[in-house]
Amino acid sequence: MEEYWFKIKVSDLLLNPWSKDDITFEKKFIKEVEWINEDGINWNVFLQSLDKNTVYVEIKNLKATMQDTCDICGDNYEREIFVKNIQTKFVHKDKLLNPEEEIRDEEFIINPKDETIDLGEFIFQTIIEQSPIVKKCETCQHEENEADSDDEEPATNTASKIKWL
Repeated sequence: MEEYWFKIKVSDLLLNPWSKDDITFEKKFIKEVEWINEDGINWNVFLQSLDKNTVYVEIKNLKATMQDTCDICGDNYEREIFVKNIQTKFVHKDKLLNPEEEIRDEEFIINPKDETIDLGEFIFQTIIEQSPIVKKCETCQHEENEADSDDEEPATNTASKIKWL
């Protein structure tokens, strides 16, 4: 369970612009996200070189199950994460066509020494983005939905109650 390897060598893709590759990752773990269950993180990655300095990366069907704590009742529960599709670019920082061009926040860097990309940070950010603001177990979620449906009053026409001056 201590395997954190997310690196992919992209030198062949960079030598052949518009070339493509598909890779499947199974049972991978991120050390920053320790609460992933024993099935790990699973996803498919589609890679395509756009030019000699840029690789387009598309993550498909990212799945993971996490152990979480309900913010309402404090019970532990399992929360599933599923991301159908998310994409980014990896670029050579030192080889940009326009030297004044900046790397954008949604882009990542190709390691210039061995021409590899590391998907670890991208996967980590994708998982963190899926975290709800308030974590609720199924019991609390169900109770809240029931309370909301009981408290609803019939809709009334408020337009007739407005008095214009």
